[in-house]
Amino acid sequence: MKTLGQLIARAATAAGLLGLANVALASEELVVLTSFPPSFYEVFVERFAQSHPELQIKVIQRSTASGVHFLLERPQVDVDLFWVSSPDAFELLKSEEQLMPVPFNNPTTQTAIAGHPVHDPEAHYYGFAFSTYGVAYNSQYLAAHGLEMPRQWQDLAAPGYAGHLGITSPARSGTSHFIVEAILQTFGWNEGWAMLSRMGGNLSTITARSFGVLDGIEQARFGLGPTIDFLAFSGGPPHDKIGYRALEPLFLAPASIAALQRSQNREAAIAFINFLMSPEGQRLLMDPEIGRIPVDDELRAAALAQQGLVLAEARSDDSTVFDAALSARRYELVNIIFDEWVVANRQALSDNWQRIVPDAPEHAPASALLSAPPIAEARANEIMASGLMRGASGDSLMSEEQQAVHAEIRSAVQANIAAAEAILNTRTEIQVERN
Repeated sequence: MKTLGQLIARAATAAGLLGLANVALASEELVVLTSFPPSFYEVFVERFAQSHPELQIKVIQRSTASGVHFLLERPQVDVDLFWVSSPDAFELLKSEEQLMPVPFNNPTTQTAIAGHPVHDPEAHYYGFAFSTYGVAYNSQYLAAHGLEMPRQWQDLAAPGYAGHLGITSPARSGTSHFIVEAILQTFGWNEGWAMLSRMGGNLSTITARSFGVLDGIEQARFGLGPTIDFLAFSGGPPHDKIGYRALEPLFLAPASIAALQRSQNREAAIAFINFLMSPEGQRLLMDPEIGRIPVDDELRAAALAQQGLVLAEARSDDSTVFDAALSARRYELVNIIFDEWVVANRQALSDNWQRIVPDAPEHAPASALLSAPPIAEARANEIMASGLMRGASGDSLMSEEQQAVHAEIRSAVQANIAAAEAILNTRTEIQVERN
């Protein structure tokens, strides 16, 4: 298997295009599909346009999940670049042969940082910046409700945060999907889903988009919510009262960019990628209004120090602890489980988890039922290996086989919640009789 460097060199030799960041381009249109907010992408687009006044740049802004569906469902639409934070979104498009390997200037000597690959080993997409994941919070809200600042992901499952969290469904947000998948890969299938169930019991609401989490925190409808750093760092109205803290274990993941096979302006696409990788593009990431971590080795060290972040030695080598390909293979399955378990049953989870006394032996059976994933990991692996759920998005669009799996998950969720509720009701009746 060829290394990333060999693939880049081969593409560069064949195309002779590595120096395209600042050369004049034909007067054509460059179309960029991104999930980043205007406060982020406009800085780069405007700076790139200064060097390429002959180029018309069109930006299509969509959520990551919406952008992936847009590209897969509308293959005739002209788009040159896909530019988002979610690594599994790139793996999904790569598996559908949507991405085109291109030559680019690599600003880092490392293949993985904190366990996360910087670039696709097969050179289909390229990390240009790192993001941390943690919680956005309203400090006034936390103080008013006597809530401590969480430090670990496990803290968000603590009973004290009941009714104080907000999140977006991972089916609607690349940020949320990465957080859910990173929890599953870090803590394991069973423990990870148990944690997500408890977090679900603490939810005040589930927002339609990632930006809705920040809006809710700003308006003090709830106090904190899982997010990505750049959304919380966007600053200014309406989010100037929001703080951010990265949680442990640190989820440090690359935001990436890729050229699409359908691109009608390959030279401009490569030029934009190389601009992001150039010293100028990498330095822009450290602007306080952007607050991202460059992939450039020297600048990355400075940015981490600036943000007070330290990478544990065991996770700062080239070992990989996040598997983007695994995440892509079970993308739809994980989304369906979360939606059926947490989104559809948020109130039931809230009601039942609040009735459970931690470490009370009589509540252990109910706790186990509320914590149990609706399908075992072996069954999930079987479904994933078959590829059965690829492309599954809604009941009306699913095949009969996909609908059967969806029904299996829904039935198991409902059965577990009903059984837990019955146990808790029985315990309540016994307690009433004793009194």
